[in-house]
Amino acid sequence: MLSICSRGANVLRGALVCIDQNKPKPNVIPFRYDPSMLRRTMQPQTGGAEQGDRSEAMRYTGALVETIDIEVTLDATDTRENKNAASLGLRPQLAALELLVYPQSQQGTMGVLPLTAPHLMFICGTQQGLPVRLINYAIRENNFDANLNPACATVTLTMQVLNDTDLNSGAHDYQQFLAYQQELEAITVAARPPAN
Repeated sequence: MLSICSRGANVLRGALVCIDQNKPKPNVIPFRYDPSMLRRTMQPQTGGAEQGDRSEAMRYTGALVETIDIEVTLDATDTRENKNAASLGLRPQLAALELLVYPQSQQGTMGVLPLTAPHLMFICGTQQGLPVRLINYAIRENNFDANLNPACATVTLTMQVLNDTDLNSGAHDYQQFLAYQQELEAITVAARPPAN
C-alpha cells in the first residue's frame, strides 16, 4: 500500500501538458496544489522616462514578463488505476518532469544547432492553459513504498509565461495566450462600475 500525501483543505487539481509535435498524444503530468501557495511576479519591460528624466515619456519596449512560482504535490495513490505505474510509485511522473528540460534521445546530442524544446502548457484550477517555459524546479520526495519508489513528492516549479512576442503567431499556444489576455481584458471591463 502506498502512502497518501497529506493535503490541506484548499487543494485543487492542475497539470502540466507537454505537447511534442512528433508524438500523437500530449504527455499530461497531473498534480494537486494549494492555490494560496501560487505566486505570480510581473515585470514590465519599459524604456524612456528614466528616474528624474521628464523629457521623455515612459514607453513599453516589450510584453510584460510574468513568472509563476508554485508548489505542487504528486501522489502515487492518484495512479492506482494504472497497474504498471502503481508498481513504480511516482517514478514515471518524476521522469516526465525531468524530461521536460532534456532533449529526447532520438533527437541526438546538442551540437551546433540547439534542439527544439516541447511546448508546455500550465493548467491550474478552472483557468485555461497558459503556455509556459520551465525555468527551474526542485523535487522533495517525502514518502516511499516497500521498494523505495517515491510515493509522495513536493515539487516547486518556476515557470515563465510565454506571451505573444515569444510565440509563433500560427501556433496553438499563441492562441492560448491571446485567449488568456482577452479574458483578463474582459474581466477588467466587467468589473467597472456602470456609467452614470
